[in-house]
Amino acid sequence: MIQVLVVVFLTRIEEEQQTALQASLWTGGSTCLCLLKPFRFSGMAQDPEEAEGAAERKLVQGDNSSLDMLEGEYRCYASNSLGTAMTQTVKVNVEPQPVLMKQQVERAQGLVGQSMVLSCNPPKSSPPPSIHWMNISECADLFPVPSVSCQPLPTPRVEWKKKDGVLADTTGQVINFDRWLHFDDVSLEDDGEYECKASNTHGFITRSFTVTVEAAPYWMKEPQNLMYTPGETVRLDCQADGIPRPSITWRINGQLLTVSAKPDPPSGLTLSNAEGVSVTLSWSPGLSHNSPITEFIIQAREEYHTEERKWTWEELKKVPGDFNHVELSLHPFSTYRFRVIAINEVGRSRHSNPSDHHSTPPAVPSINPTGVRSNSSEPGTMIITWDEIDKRFHKGQNFEYEVLWREADRSNVNWNSGRVRSPPFIVNNTGTYTPFEIKVRSVNALGGGPEPEPGTGHSGEDKPEEAPTGVSTTVMNSTIRVSWNKAQRVRGRLLGYRIYYKRLGPKAERSRRSLRQSQHEEERGERSKPLSETDEHSWQVEEVDHSKTSAEVTGLRLFSEYELTVTAFNSKGESPRSPPHHFHTPEGVPGPPASLEFESPTEKSLILSWSPPAETNGILLGYIVQYQREVESKNSPVEILNVNDPTVKHITLDNLDPDSHYIFKVTACTKIGQGPPITRRGATLLDGEPPRNITVTSGNASVNLSWVPGERNRNHGFQIQYLKKSGGGGWENSEQVNTTQGFYMLTGLQPGAQYHLRVMHGNSTYWQGEAKTVEPLPSEITGRFATQGWLIGLISAIVLLVLILLILCLIKRSKGGKYAVKDKESKEVDSEARPMKDEAFGEYRSLESDGDEKRSDSQQSLEESKMGSVDSLAEYGDSVDIQFNEDGSFIGQYSGRASAPHGNESSGPASPVNAVPPPPVAPSMSSILNRPS
Repeated sequence: MIQVLVVVFLTRIEEEQQTALQASLWTGGSTCLCLLKPFRFSGMAQDPEEAEGAAERKLVQGDNSSLDMLEGEYRCYASNSLGTAMTQTVKVNVEPQPVLMKQQVERAQGLVGQSMVLSCNPPKSSPPPSIHWMNISECADLFPVPSVSCQPLPTPRVEWKKKDGVLADTTGQVINFDRWLHFDDVSLEDDGEYECKASNTHGFITRSFTVTVEAAPYWMKEPQNLMYTPGETVRLDCQADGIPRPSITWRINGQLLTVSAKPDPPSGLTLSNAEGVSVTLSWSPGLSHNSPITEFIIQAREEYHTEERKWTWEELKKVPGDFNHVELSLHPFSTYRFRVIAINEVGRSRHSNPSDHHSTPPAVPSINPTGVRSNSSEPGTMIITWDEIDKRFHKGQNFEYEVLWREADRSNVNWNSGRVRSPPFIVNNTGTYTPFEIKVRSVNALGGGPEPEPGTGHSGEDKPEEAPTGVSTTVMNSTIRVSWNKAQRVRGRLLGYRIYYKRLGPKAERSRRSLRQSQHEEERGERSKPLSETDEHSWQVEEVDHSKTSAEVTGLRLFSEYELTVTAFNSKGESPRSPPHHFHTPEGVPGPPASLEFESPTEKSLILSWSPPAETNGILLGYIVQYQREVESKNSPVEILNVNDPTVKHITLDNLDPDSHYIFKVTACTKIGQGPPITRRGATLLDGEPPRNITVTSGNASVNLSWVPGERNRNHGFQIQYLKKSGGGGWENSEQVNTTQGFYMLTGLQPGAQYHLRVMHGNSTYWQGEAKTVEPLPSEITGRFATQGWLIGLISAIVLLVLILLILCLIKRSKGGKYAVKDKESKEVDSEARPMKDEAFGEYRSLESDGDEKRSDSQQSLEESKMGSVDSLAEYGDSVDIQFNEDGSFIGQYSGRASAPHGNESSGPASPVNAVPPPPVAPSMSSILNRPS
């Protein structure tokens, strides 16, 4: 049986004036009260003279008047002193209210898939009627009180949205006063869930719609005809898709093949048997595609306690493949949607369409927060904090945390309490590091959660008040064990201890100090320093865990006095230091001598020099010197020399083999024994001679001479003599050259000339040779502008003028910018007697004003101005001595009023080399003795 409500809307429009009639009829035996709006015609009147002079030109039909009297023809006249104008004739037709005749309710039955026609016979009217079909239940929802009104009042505002996407990205268009969401040329993007919301001042109502867009099967990759040879591996792809996903079958030569594929997604999700937080979810399995479904995965999405952009699907449960329903246990006070995925041996299906929303009722909280602890930072307050509970476990409205606390001594059995919506919770007036019992319980509008177990918290800490006591030490060579009593009045959680220690100096040896005063003078000076002068950074620190009351300190220097203190610390800081505790370490063997150097006065002797050890670790008694000649058999005898005077720091070794290298060792000694040695390898220096094998390289006006110095040879000074073959003249000498240089360059020679060369030492010649300098290259630039004398002079003059201007600007800037050349003489007379006109800092006169003053004195000649400029430069002669070379370059010297130098005079011998060479210097003994043999 089908019951139908027909709503008819009539509209009449003539001559751009609109008359609207609305009526409604109810089929099935009931009638509705119809509302009719009054007419309002602007600029109309039945009698033009009656409307003349009126402020408004309108004809209004009263609320209680009949519409029949308005039927007729109308015309509006407008007149003034120049004439009358009138409108066209407007015809108003008043039709009776449309009435849909009462019809008998017809009952129709049909089978699924058959066609059915329902007829509607609206009343005749000039405006075409709009007909809407709806079932009886929809009519009851739309018109809950048929005898009172045909639509809700005030008229609701209708809004549409796509719940799983953006409405603007679809082809849907909102029409018919937002009542319809119309899709034209539906696409796959239109698939999804939509929501319609109607709201007015009395509330709102929503309705969800699911749009499923189906598509016929289509090829994603069309199969191709292929040819293979026997033994090849063949793969045939049949990639097709559609909505719903099509089933694929294979045939070979007309015979059906069995091909497995992923299952189709389940469909028809329904919810039933909702009791408390339980609900039963049912579904219809999709096609298995020749592979039995082994399992279903149920996924859920909670939407009430999560922002929409953060909604996620989570796996809720798994059931065997022969199930089509499952009972779910959910969280109270939540809103869920569900979907199902099927699985077979091939893989997982696509997920099903989501189910309808399901909301669970609220309940009392079942869990309390975890991680309850105190996080106090200041004395006198206790900050209680905890890990917040997920909103899904709030289970009701008005969720809060109830915080309870009391002192841990249990003298007060009553709990203090307070409530907050989130951590932390602050308790004041709690003392310093006072222990409390604390607990936190979950509470909502229905009640509180289970009784929580109390924990322990503390109020804020403060620095420890007392230093550790009972500090003592046990010395074990360079290690000590420090012990102390456990810290008291820590006023917080003890984190540990810190041992501060520093070396005050070497151990006092009064009976022997006078005998070795020179040896220990520096160390005694360090020892005698007052403690207040010791650098604070010289303290060393060892940190010890709070559970220990003793610790070892290692790496101390022997034969030293130390000072030590101990502190306790917590998170707020350290306690005062314990009273200073002094101890000393015993004497030990010394360290190695700090350095070892050689000198070779002859080819068979060496002088060994060393410095005392950096760490003597006691009183030095002397040194032991050992040396051994290097031989292949490594069994040469070891020579040992004892130096019993600790003040002696060198020794001479004679009768050494000049052709051999030696290993030298020097060891320091105390009464405890010998320390580690310092070891060096070395040999004596050979006498050597000036170089006899020289390589010559010629240049344009120079000759470079190079040679290889002997590795162990002594340095010798020699001269290089040179003589030009043609042109006469005698031998000329270079300055003195050292054999260790390795090269020397003769410069100032004539290009393209032949020279005789020889190396002289005294009256002996050690090497002779010849060299020819390189011929000069011909000039390729002839007759160009660069050779024109007038252009060079012009450029030089411009450069000179620019330099003069720069000098003047610098001078003027150094005087603050207030010096004018033309006022020099007058200022020179009374500058000392007259005070400054303006002493304000930073006030300078511009260059333009200086120029104006100069231009104002037009009687002064250019020569006088130049003389003034020269005078101004001379005025500054006490600080600047200005010179110009012949090429126009500027030479500035801040040298006072001194006479100009008389030129560059050389006191050295005549030589083509400009630089004066350094005196002969012998190579470093350490570098020579360390060279490999």
